[in-house]
Amino acid sequence: MRQKFIKFFIFFLILFSIYGCATEDQHTKMDSPEEKSKIEMIQGLTKAIELDPKYVSAYYNRGIVYGKQGKFPQAIQDNTKAIELEPKHVNAYNNRGVAYDNQGNYTQAIHDYNKAIELDPKYVNAYHNRGLVCEK
Repeated sequence: MRQKFIKFFIFFLILFSIYGCATEDQHTKMDSPEEKSKIEMIQGLTKAIELDPKYVSAYYNRGIVYGKQGKFPQAIQDNTKAIELEPKHVNAYNNRGVAYDNQGNYTQAIHDYNKAIELDPKYVNAYHNRGLVCEK
């Protein structure tokens, strides 16, 4: 029952972030509804991890939010934890690759994209992202 509640809670937070409003004003970015929503999502996902430290989706989804905030070291850390808990988590490899790419660590990004492709040869996003890195 607890795990169902946690999954529902995370699903709700993700939906809220996708459909929430946001302003693009540079001066009020930290106070924008989008940024507040991301902070609330981080808090909720962190609580889910506290309740269930082996809850892969919480690490993975928190990594996504960190990436959207430009907090790439945290995004890498959470995706790495998701991979440790679920070694064939294709999306976590891809998203960790994106975080490495954003840090300028192209070698590691390509390594993660290749691993995602190895695990799922039909995973289009990894091919796309790897191609973008190769252009740099």
